Amino acid sequence: MFSDYSNYNKNILFLEDLYCKETIQRVLSNTFERIPDDICQLLAKRYHIRVKSKFNKNVYL
Repeated sequence: MFSDYSNYNKNILFLEDLYCKETIQRVLSNTFERIPDDICQLLAKRYHIRVKSKFNKNVYL
């Protein structure tokens, strides 16, 4: 939620050190947090999943 494009790589590597990818995917898919669309797009591409935008549109891989 607090990441942006400039620090995404550092933040995602940190999360992947703490949690398995399946947990990150599950939380991302089920959260109601307002994750920026550019971060949703990066996550969708990284994990090869469809991520619903937190701003009322779909973000696709």
